[in-house]
Amino acid sequence: YWAKPMKIFSHQDSVYVHVLPAKEPGKTFDSDTPDRILAVHRITGVEKTDRPYRVPDDYDFERSRRGHFGVWQSRPFEVVCEFRGWAADYVAEREWSDDQSVVPSVDGGVELRFTARGVEEVSRWVLSFGENARVLEPPALVQHVAHSLREAAASYQGEARG
Repeated sequence: YWAKPMKIFSHQDSVYVHVLPAKEPGKTFDSDTPDRILAVHRITGVEKTDRPYRVPDDYDFERSRRGHFGVWQSRPFEVVCEFRGWAADYVAEREWSDDQSVVPSVDGGVELRFTARGVEEVSRWVLSFGENARVLEPPALVQHVAHSLREAAASYQGEARG
């Protein structure tokens, strides 16, 4: 992967580097290639080239991440979740994305709509609320969370609890 490192940052106990795509020698540059966030601990090698680059004058890492839930890159997508109990109060009090909407339900819960960047990151976040959260949209996220819950439940099959 040919890349121009822009910023090193930490997130949830790990260190990452934000990189912009670079042109591979001898190949045509694909301007649709997205920027990436790479986990530093997973990088197995780096080769410095003699090709200089400048950080663009308009580069603003914080601005590029603002507006959507999460830091991981993928095409932004809309998420719809239901929250109950303590989780409803928690999510209603915070800003998760610039375009979010929080709609109270008759049972005291809330429906949260927001824009996110990555299924894995949203899935882990929703699962952290346990039985107080339920994903409604998109279908791929619903399936991912349901699969994670089935796998977790299966790991407890046959366990004696006292």
